[in-house]
Amino acid sequence: MGRRHGGPVGHRSNLSLPQPVKLHAPFFLSARLLPALKLGDLTLSMEMLSRESDGRNRYRYFIDPPAGCRAKPLEASDLRSGCQGGTLVEGFGSLLCFLDSAAESKRWEERTGRRGENAGLFPAWILDRVDESEIGYLRELIEPDGRTNEELIED
Repeated sequence: MGRRHGGPVGHRSNLSLPQPVKLHAPFFLSARLLPALKLGDLTLSMEMLSRESDGRNRYRYFIDPPAGCRAKPLEASDLRSGCQGGTLVEGFGSLLCFLDSAAESKRWEERTGRRGENAGLFPAWILDRVDESEIGYLRELIEPDGRTNEELIED
């Protein structure tokens, strides 16, 4: 007996599957099936959400702890691009900048006893595992000479 409405079995017309991307080092595909970077024993992964009415892209990012760590993974969507939109590589660059600022604030507090202005950006379990020199290295890989290398994540 023929099927009404056509289409393969299990086909849903409103199903939106992610488009394949090609990742280049230092990026890899995370267990969340998203582009990711390794920062020490942390895994940073990210996806781009819908463009907002003001032209900015919003990013959802995840920071996963290493195996055996009791900390709950961080999931947030409070990261936005500049006013003309942005790419995933730029989103990762921004996330690394905020991690660097938070780590610097933590170091400031350790030296001076005064809380730094960016100390509360991320939970302590993340900042305890962040190495500023490693952040700098990753930033140089994805933004050589201060320009984002868009070819690292190809749509």
